[in-house]
This record gives sequence, C-alpha cells and structure tokens, in this order.
Amino acid sequence: MSKKKNRNKKKIRRDSWSNVYAGIGKKNDKSIYTNFTSSVTLSDRLLSDLWCGDGFAAKVVRTIPDDMTREGVTIENDTENVIDKKLDDLDSDLVFNQVLIWKRLYGGGVVVMGVNDQQDLEEELNENNIQSIDWLRVYPRTQIDLPFENFDTDTQSKFYCMPEFYTIMPMRYGVQYRVHRSRVLEFKGVMVPPDRESGNLWYWGMSALQQIWDQIKDIAAGERNLSKLLYELVIGKIKIKGLSSLIASKNWEAIHNMVEAIDLGKSTINSMILDADGDDFGRDTVNVAGFDKILQVFMSFLAGVAGYPITRLFGQSAMGMNATGDGDEKNYNAEVEAAQNTTLRKPYQRLVDLINMSKEIVKKVTNPTVKFNPLFQQTQTEIITNQKIQADIDNIYMQNSVLSPEEVRENRFANGYSHDTVVEGEIEFEEEEEEVEDESIT
Repeated sequence: MSKKKNRNKKKIRRDSWSNVYAGIGKKNDKSIYTNFTSSVTLSDRLLSDLWCGDGFAAKVVRTIPDDMTREGVTIENDTENVIDKKLDDLDSDLVFNQVLIWKRLYGGGVVVMGVNDQQDLEEELNENNIQSIDWLRVYPRTQIDLPFENFDTDTQSKFYCMPEFYTIMPMRYGVQYRVHRSRVLEFKGVMVPPDRESGNLWYWGMSALQQIWDQIKDIAAGERNLSKLLYELVIGKIKIKGLSSLIASKNWEAIHNMVEAIDLGKSTINSMILDADGDDFGRDTVNVAGFDKILQVFMSFLAGVAGYPITRLFGQSAMGMNATGDGDEKNYNAEVEAAQNTTLRKPYQRLVDLINMSKEIVKKVTNPTVKFNPLFQQTQTEIITNQKIQADIDNIYMQNSVLSPEEVRENRFANGYSHDTVVEGEIEFEEEEEEVEDESIT
C-alpha cells in the first residue's frame, strides 16, 4: 500500500552552529531570539527639534559639511582671480555649507541660482545670454514641493523621473514660486532601498540621522541620567523616633517641623541637634565609578556609525596606549575628500562654469577647474622645514648642473612659492658608442 505524502507540509532547514552542552543554538540560547525591528521614519518636525535642541545630533549633522567647506576652493587657470572674487561676492562657501547641512538633516536641499539671462525663473536657462549671477538662495527639502506633473515622463529623456520644475515654498513672508531645473543645484540625502520609497523618500532620500537614531538616543539618555545623579550624589538620611506613629496619625506638620529644624541647625551652627533617644542622621553617597567608561562606549558607538573619529566628533584625545589619533584623522580626511568629489564637485563646477559664461567676466578663463584646498594645513614651522629641504635639493641640482640658478628661481618663486620643478625643453642624453673590433678567427 503506497503512502500518501503530505504536500502541504513545509520543510524548514536551519543551518547554524550548535553545542548541546554549552546551550549554543538551542532553546536556552538567548541570542537566537534577537531580531531586528524597523525603526519609525523620523518626521520633519522631529528633525527640526533635534537640530535646535540636541547638541549631539546637531554636531553629527554639521561637522562633515563644515569640514567639506572649511578650506574653500581654488579655481585652476584663474590667474587673475576674477572667478574667485565673484564666488566670494556670492558667499559660495557659506551657501554650499548651508545646503549640505540641510541635505544631511532633512535628506535633501537645493541652491537656486539667480542667473540674469533676461528670462523668468520658470524658463530654461539661456547659457548664451547670461548677463550676471546676482544671488544664490538655499532651501531645504521641507520647503520644496514636487507634484507629479513637475516630473519628466519621457522614457527617452536623460531627465526621465526627474523634476523639470521645483516649486519653492519659503516660510513666513516668502512668496511661492517655480524655478526651472537648469537654474537649480540639487543635493540629495542618504539613498533608500526601492521597497522603502514611501512619501518623498523615493526622490530625495533620508536624513543622515535616521540610521544612527538609536545611538543618539542612547548617548543622550546616558548624559541625562548622569546629570540627574549629580543632584543625588550625596543624600542626607534622617532617622526619626516614632516616625511610623506620626505618619499613622497624619501629623505631617510635626514631621515637617522636625526636618526643617534639623536642616536649619545644620546650616547655621554647622552642627546638628538630635534626640539622644533614637534620632539619627547619616549620608548615603552614590557611587558613580565607571560611569565615564560607559559614556565613552556610547560615544564610540555614535562616532563609529556616524563615520567620525571620536577626536573629531567629541574633541577628545585618542584613547589607548600610544594612541595619537593621526591615523583616524587621515582616514576621516580621506572620507571628507571623497564626499567633496562625489557630492560637491559637480554643482560647484556648474556654478563656476556659469560665472565664466557671464558677461561679467570680460576675459574668459580657459578651462576653469574647481580644486578643493587640502584639509590638512601645515604649520609655519612645517612650511619652513619643507622649504629648507627643498632648498638643499635645489642646491644639489645646481652643483651637478641639473638646474641653473635661473631655473630654480623660476620654479620656486615665479608665481608664489612652489615645490613643483618643471624643466623646459627636453634633456638629451648622448650615448657613447663603444667601438668593437671584429676579430676574425682563422
């Protein structure tokens, strides 16, 4: 007789390490019951409150933008600094700093460029008739409306699923207006997976605080609890004879008067008068040893998930034997430079190109290129030391006729001091030919 298989029965396979005696992988293993639960998306109001009222959250948001714009930029080939001066007039470093902050806080923001091409803001920019760049305005994602009809639905267009117009909604006294995408520099937040693209996250992305929300809560709770402990660091303890009877009779006034008399005597004559037959006074001290270590763990967690070295985020010295923090700082600077290249370079270059196209720039700059200044700046002592080393090298070059004094002067001081060495022309090396006599063997 054939057996019927139960086709509705599911076969579940669980592969994992297990140890019966140690309880690993069995029912009494607590770790197998640990699951991840999705967090609630932070609202715009909560993000605003965090920025205004939580120092940890604000520091996480603004530190990277501050470092990305701290040293400014140099425009290569702008020998007369005409573009650089215009950038200063537009407060470009401050503008990009602000929009990067809104990008990290709210998950997006834009810079609207006041390009005077004798057309309305809703019109596509006419790059052949740019008179001037008059202003730059920064708006967070929360002040931008992107209705469906503003998006490009042409599947053959390079702007497919991108807005053609941005509707700007300034707060309070501002007037709502629309602006064409060609006049906007856009900054998006942290990318979200396709299955989480709800609300406006599908286009803008999410706040940088979303992924580190638990760590922010933990360190804030630790700091608040420590503050509360300070109020109860030393607690006076009064033992009153017959207290139970006084409470039973609800003689609250007698209890209050007794405690008040003890406190008054303690504060005025620096001594205490107690009933010799039963009353007593003592102090309990709260032990906070090790609390600083716990806070440091929370700080390390927050700095780690936020992508900061603890020295940069909290201003503390590196921890551990022989720790200097130099390695962490170098790694962090590399991350900031990467963010400059992926996030800031393209919009900054777009602004520079439009400035160069404008009629304000009479003598056009050939290929003006944005170059971010180094994040690490040498001290005066380091500068002098490096110049001394370079001078010794140049002296060796001159002694061995590799460079002439004129060439050294041109390389080092023609356009301000430079370590670059450029040799004009080609160096020809004469090869000595060896005469080889053929000997015939007879």
